[in-house]
Amino acid sequence: MLSVNATYSRKLSEGFISFDGSTSVDKSAVAIDVTVGDTRALIVDTHLCWSKCADSPADIETGKSWQRNEQAKELNSWIAGLGYSSIILAGDFDLTPLFPQYPLFADYIDAWKLGVQLGTATASWSDRDGDGLSDMPLGELTTRTHDTRRIDYVFLQGRVGLIAVDLPDVRQPCALVNGQCPAVTQRWGITDDLGVRPSDHNWLRATVALY
Repeated sequence: MLSVNATYSRKLSEGFISFDGSTSVDKSAVAIDVTVGDTRALIVDTHLCWSKCADSPADIETGKSWQRNEQAKELNSWIAGLGYSSIILAGDFDLTPLFPQYPLFADYIDAWKLGVQLGTATASWSDRDGDGLSDMPLGELTTRTHDTRRIDYVFLQGRVGLIAVDLPDVRQPCALVNGQCPAVTQRWGITDDLGVRPSDHNWLRATVALY
């Protein structure tokens, strides 16, 4: 049985503007204090700024962004200040494991990375392009949760154990025309496009235990 003890929210920035000089790239986080059985934990959901908050258009691919850095630092500082020993932090971080902000979360366990290492990560996608392989590669860097990158995470800290982590195939089938799904309006040029998804992101699902 799960009970919610408290809720929190936090702005991660105020007045952050894209390199285009006009687009707001401010982001925020929300959290709930829960008790499961007799164990208490903090569950946090966040969204850091996207590619437009790179320091310049040339920095989009490298992830260099002082604004995303500051949002990540503010997120960590806020969570630490809440004083919980068991934390589940998840969301769209808009950074890859190769971006300079990823080490800012080194105090957490990256659930997907751990799942791949332990063999408990799955991405059982169908083979719609007919090449004899799953349409989703399985790996620490190759499994993608948005366009061609892994940028969505579940991070664990404290007395939280990972049971399994999954990237399910939630595409709705469609009749392919010339090797494409006509109903897909936003294309990335990868096999994810061979079906209609409910979002431009793929879903990431973690099963955890509090102890």
